[in-house]
Amino acid sequence: MAKKYRNKKNQGVMFRKRYKENANQPDFVGSFTIENGREYEFAGWDATGRQTLKPYVRLRVTPKGS
Repeated sequence: MAKKYRNKKNQGVMFRKRYKENANQPDFVGSFTIENGREYEFAGWDATGRQTLKPYVRLRVTPKGS
């Protein structure tokens, strides 16, 4: 059985989702752990600036398990 991966403190991972069931789902998902050991999950959506037309990723962060 493979060991479950755990983030090191102040580090995390982000993955691009290959398949989305609808357009509202995030393009990226991931998690990170801060210095006190608390874990958070985040979701990211590809976006483009209205005036600059520069690409960026819009993020939403939530405590893990909520």
